[in-house]
Amino acid sequence: MIQLDDFDAGRVAELERIAFIIYQTSATKFQAWLAVQFIPSDPARDALRRSLIDHFGADRSASGATRWPGSLNQKYSPPYRVTIRYAAPARVLRVADLPVTLPAPAAPRVVIDRPRIGRGILPDYQTELARAANANAADWSFSIKALSSSRGCTPEQVIEALMAHSPTAKARPRMIAYTVERARRVAR
Repeated sequence: MIQLDDFDAGRVAELERIAFIIYQTSATKFQAWLAVQFIPSDPARDALRRSLIDHFGADRSASGATRWPGSLNQKYSPPYRVTIRYAAPARVLRVADLPVTLPAPAAPRVVIDRPRIGRGILPDYQTELARAANANAADWSFSIKALSSSRGCTPEQVIEALMAHSPTAKARPRMIAYTVERARRVAR
């Protein structure tokens, strides 16, 4: 389902060929609904929806809510009674039936792995402790920074450094292993 909201009267005739329903929501504004068969992925569906909105000059920030035919649109004085302008029940389109084409997928991003300065070097624990609200937060921040791709430290290196500097690590070594494992997943 694709909603086209607040397009002007000049587009109604074109939309009558593809919409299954068109409402008139004010003296000059309309809302159309299109049913389109399967589109392969969420990004493709979103791209197609944006292309249709742009093509018809519809509202890009429309919420997907609809005005019920027969209800009053209170945004106007006097209120405007919403009417069905056009209906083609059970109309379902293929992507090929639309006046826009499905945008080509974006080319995969190529990442070149260059050697980084400081790879394998631990951050300064005392700096992290000074920045953090407490030792647990310092341990977490230290671990994420050390394990990030720009530092490239191993979990073992991080645990060893924490055991040497962190009061929490010394008191609760199992907790530090858990913290480092969680940080490793985040830093990936």
